[in-house]
Amino acid sequence: MRASALLLVPFEPGSAHACDPSLRRTLGAHLDLPLRQALCELEAQLGFRFDSAPVFAGVPLARGPHRSLTGIALATALDHAGIDCCVLDPGPCELHVWRKLLRASARDAPALVGVSSTFITSRPWLEALLGEVRAAFPSSVLAVGGYYYTTDTEGFLSLDAEVLCVGEGEVRLPELARRVASGAPLDDIPGLYLRQADGSLKSTGRAEPLDLAGLVPPDWSFASRVRPPVDPQKLDYVGLETQRGCAFMCAFCTYRTLASPASLPPALAAERILAVGGEHYVELYDATATSPRARWQQLCARLAEAQRPQLAVGAFARVSDLDAASAALMGRAGVRHVYIGQESGDQALLNAMRKGTKLAQVLPAIHALGCHGISVTFGLIHGFPGESASSLAATRALLGEVNASRPDAPTVFSYDLTPFSLQDFAAVSTDETLRADHHHFLGYRSGDFTVPRICEEILRTIVHTGRCSHAPVAQLVFQRALALPTSRIATSRARPGIFRWAKALERGVGIFLERLLDGTRPDPRELDEVARRVLAPYDVRRRPLATLSSRVEASVVARLRREWSAEQDAGVGPLTRALVASLRRRTPSPAIPRARAHAQALLSTTDRRYVTADQLGRQR
Repeated sequence: MRASALLLVPFEPGSAHACDPSLRRTLGAHLDLPLRQALCELEAQLGFRFDSAPVFAGVPLARGPHRSLTGIALATALDHAGIDCCVLDPGPCELHVWRKLLRASARDAPALVGVSSTFITSRPWLEALLGEVRAAFPSSVLAVGGYYYTTDTEGFLSLDAEVLCVGEGEVRLPELARRVASGAPLDDIPGLYLRQADGSLKSTGRAEPLDLAGLVPPDWSFASRVRPPVDPQKLDYVGLETQRGCAFMCAFCTYRTLASPASLPPALAAERILAVGGEHYVELYDATATSPRARWQQLCARLAEAQRPQLAVGAFARVSDLDAASAALMGRAGVRHVYIGQESGDQALLNAMRKGTKLAQVLPAIHALGCHGISVTFGLIHGFPGESASSLAATRALLGEVNASRPDAPTVFSYDLTPFSLQDFAAVSTDETLRADHHHFLGYRSGDFTVPRICEEILRTIVHTGRCSHAPVAQLVFQRALALPTSRIATSRARPGIFRWAKALERGVGIFLERLLDGTRPDPRELDEVARRVLAPYDVRRRPLATLSSRVEASVVARLRREWSAEQDAGVGPLTRALVASLRRRTPSPAIPRARAHAQALLSTTDRRYVTADQLGRQR
């Protein structure tokens, strides 16, 4: 029997950068591969590969199975609408894994295949995946949705698909599946671009934002029905939205353009959190959970009144919303971790970003959170227009200062550092001072800062924080060694010990980054101390084969770095050609031309205006 719908939720793997020439020459050559080479050289020094979980207080710190809120929410919506569907949500994996999953689903013969682009940054990798879909389901209607269109609008609209969906999908995806299965027209479903016979696109108009309270809550029991099946009890966390959109207009961000601001009433939001919390850590994906402050306080009060000692919640926060009283309430409500988009340690740069926060708010907010056991991850950006040596120094100084008052029990556990990206829907994309190649979100130059220079500064920030025993840990370091689960770190009694171990790992990688950047010779005594601390949570002995394999990998990575760095002038190198061929193994689905006019029309309907800091305050 012909099924109604098959939904794919792809997370591109790290190797996707190898398939994308622009990413190879920027992030690949100047950030990813240097980090990978430094890690391999540390492993060779240790005689140990980071392929097992460290143990703290008798508990292995290992990530549980993957399941995304996107997959669960859309599976719930399709099931509630009575649509016969299958959802594939395997997490980051190579194209050959997708090929096997698609072949296994071929017997379902879906009328509609939907692909989410939310977790994709590489157009060539996405095109290659669509090629696999076309090969597996040549007679199915292909629809692509998700957030990639805000990053690369022309690229999104040029994808080989019959339907391109802009905006929220919980209502439109079931309606699409229903109509495609019955052969009914799609022209009156708003928020679509429909591919015409001549390759052009037809817009069906703007889609109105959804009422969150009217949507069926994500049913996390579907974790066992989405493929590959996962036991819901083994998940590290469950995701939930109680707000969409954002009232703030940070110049670098596209989130506010994805959906108009909408939220659940505090009582209903608390009810939904409590319904899934207790057995699971609850990760709130609200862009600014702590704003508006009055709503957040009402929500936290409801959670605190429920008196669920096992409840653990993570959320996005703004330092301007955090003081002693709010942190105390959050602690009673079960909030255990917050992600703060700090972005920079330089006030002038924050003002240029239209961030609407003050540096003077940071240390009091962190102190308040620390007093109530709430851990923090900082989000930081290097390379926003106006970045300078002094602004970089200010950011590094903030990282060195933020935990100074609690060096033995740091509040800010880690920082997530990324290069500025020039996304199409971001307000800063209209900045005429940027010398930009609009064919790629990393194709720009901001003053003296090219993307390779920005990547180098990221590496130098990692080296800098590695030298400071109480500075937050760079997530880029331990993500490449082990994908450590934030939820487990935030709720672990061994968090101080985990922090000290992660700092040792960071310093070890930093030692070899220094050698790559400046030719600095490692200090054998410091390496011995790093080895002692890094290997302490493992029951292992040094293994000669681990040393050999790490040295071989480091050599291969170094060769790739040279090829990718020189690719602009020398062309694609032989090792790169072999790597791309092994990863892809099929001709990508062709991009459809004639997308530029449609991209310009879509961007022209989007409000990318700046607002002043005092207007931001009033919006709160």
